[in-house]
Amino acid sequence: MVLVSIRDAESRTRFLGYRVENYKLFVFTLSACMAGVAGALYVPQVGIINPSEFAPANSIEAVIWVAVGGRGTLIGAVIGAIVVNYGKTTFTSAHSRHTGCYCSAACLCSSRCCCRAASSAPSVTIPACCASAARPAAKEDGMTAGEPAPKPAE
Repeated sequence: MVLVSIRDAESRTRFLGYRVENYKLFVFTLSACMAGVAGALYVPQVGIINPSEFAPANSIEAVIWVAVGGRGTLIGAVIGAIVVNYGKTTFTSAHSRHTGCYCSAACLCSSRCCCRAASSAPSVTIPACCASAARPAAKEDGMTAGEPAPKPAE
């Protein structure tokens, strides 16, 4: 509970009399020990460690796990890792000849979802599927979203 309190309101926790520095040092040391144990268990599994193990792609993949599963809880990252790795395995092995189709479908779906954002960007050619989303919406006062407000009469 103290660690949650430090995360949410560090100065308030310090005011209540807790030594915030000691708790932070303990958590940092514990996480370093866990990382060391994870590294010690990883080397026998892989066999050899080379610089390619520290490529940015591995870190980006971990961020994608969290983005897919949700960053609010630890179980979200675990679910994201399972989903992303399952998809990676599925699309690269069993259905490798259809990978282009899956990528095209994903691009079409994402562009369809982002039509509203693309229509508001300057100098963007708007696809026909987004034409209705590109029209400015009429406001309650009868003006459209892109028009300037009338100047007051003098």
